[in-house]
Parts: sequence; C-alpha cells; structure tokens
Amino acid sequence: MATSVSVGISFMAASCGGRTTTDGSGGVDAADDLSTPADAPWLQETWAAPACGAISPVPAGSAWVGAWTFDSVTHTFKRPTSCPDGDNAGNKNIRVERFYLMVLPATNGCYAECVTKGTCKEPVRDPKDPDTRSCSDPARASQPVYVDYSRAETFCQWLGGRLPTVAELVRATQGDADALGIRDLTNAAINCTEHPETMSPICATISRMDFITSGHPPPLYDVGTVPLDVGPFGHKDLFGSVVAWTRTFVNWGSDAFCKLPNAAPDFVTFPPPSQSQHIGHQLAAKIVKTVQSSTNFSADFELGLADDSTVADYLGFRCVF
Repeated sequence: MATSVSVGISFMAASCGGRTTTDGSGGVDAADDLSTPADAPWLQETWAAPACGAISPVPAGSAWVGAWTFDSVTHTFKRPTSCPDGDNAGNKNIRVERFYLMVLPATNGCYAECVTKGTCKEPVRDPKDPDTRSCSDPARASQPVYVDYSRAETFCQWLGGRLPTVAELVRATQGDADALGIRDLTNAAINCTEHPETMSPICATISRMDFITSGHPPPLYDVGTVPLDVGPFGHKDLFGSVVAWTRTFVNWGSDAFCKLPNAAPDFVTFPPPSQSQHIGHQLAAKIVKTVQSSTNFSADFELGLADDSTVADYLGFRCVF
C-alpha cells in the first residue's frame, strides 16, 4: 500500500503559507521504496494547504505514453505497432523517476487558500458550467477548481511543487500495466459506449465524466467520490473528473517523439515549451469519443490556451513534488 503524507482537511485555513524547496525545483530524489523521506520539502514546515488533502508517492518505473488504437473486433485498446501509425499516432515506453503527487485534484477550497494569501488569482469559472453557484460557494469547496495554465502553475509553485508531466500522470494512472487507463473504467467506457441501452450505475458514472459527446459539460462532482477511479498507488480521479494541466507539449507522430528509445527518460516537452499550448490529461471523454468514432485515441489535448482564456471544458490540475 502506498504511503501517504496525510494533512488535515479544512476550508479556507488561515494559518498556512507557501514556500519553496531548498533547490527551488520542487523535486525529490528517486528511490526504490515508497517510504516518505524525512527531508521531503513539504515536511520542512507547516503544510501550506490543509484543504488539499494528502500527497502520496509514485515509485520509479515506466509508463506507456502517447496514442492508442481501438480494435472494434476485440473491444480493446492496443498500442500502435509503429510510430507514427496513422494520424499523429505513436506510443513509447517512458521512464519516470519517483515523485510525489496530490491524491486528489486541486479543489475550490484547496485553491482558495492561495487566493486568500494574495499569491493566486481568482479561478476562472467555466462559462459552460451548468452550476450557476460561485466557485467560492462553500457548497462547491470539494469540487475541482477550474483554472488556466498560469494559475495552476502559480499555485503549484506556491506549494513548493510544479505541474506534472503527461508521463507522470500516466504512470500514476496505469502503473506498470500495458493498458490504457484504469482497467475496470476503461472496459466500462467501452461497454457502455457500444451498448448505450445499458443503464447500469457505472454507465451513468461514465456519462457524467464525458463532456465531449454531449457538447455540454455535466455538473462537476466532488473529488474522491467514484470508488473505481483509483490508480495503483492510491491517487483518485485520474480517469474522469477534470482535464488536468501538464507541463508537456508533444506531437505523438513527431520525429523527436518517435525516435525515443524504450525506457527513454521523461521528455517533458517537444517542441520548445509554449505556455499557451500544453497537453491535458483526461481519459473518460476521449475514450468514449474514440470508441464511437473508431479513430485513434491520443492523449494530446492541444488546448491553445493563454492566460485568462479558456476554450476547453473543465480544466483543473494537481501538483507534484
């Protein structure tokens, strides 16, 4: 069982503040075990954001990152046999070093602590959000916060961390599995999409995670409320919930990506980073769309967002350390 750094759960806690790590990077040394190091940066002083819940480690290992093809005969996702294979399709085994990740996405209550300290700007409300209540409404404290890239990055820096790479989020979601996503939820997304007449509870769950098919996002739900949406190391809401910001921008069919050898170190970004274009990570909606259209699945959300500008639904994040 993964070791978690547990912190108190509260809303708008007033006795906390941001800090930086000793080297300014927010990183920790890789290790083979899952124990929490005594010198972990977030343990050096009072945790800056009690409402953000726990942090849990992800062991060093590899992750299959990139595009997947859906086989309508076997009803499974497979890795492309070549790179590129089709339209921007490629999948590589990427080496990810040990890191710590927030167990839950950042919530309105979590993010509000940084706003209260004057470091972070107010969140940007999704204009398509059917919930008309303000993000600051206490009843929405446990819902994911909706922010642009720069706000997410500022918040993670305030905590002494950073935004994750796509490979890190994939590693936290799939672990060592040579498969797409969280197995039970991926299979449910396939079955429910191919057999829409099935109105099982899990199909209803997948439906509320899918903001692409309907064209209108469903109401946001509280984090940590889908029992099956748990990765192999205890992190929740990696399959559904919001599209999570990452530091990565890459074309899965590019020469730079396709020439990576197996077990290549985490690439972070190809081509040079652009603050307005980063990949988001969310599986449920993209898997449903892929099954429906029989096209290639690609983890690449080319959002093309700038500060204070949002063109995609439900953008959130979590931080790594």
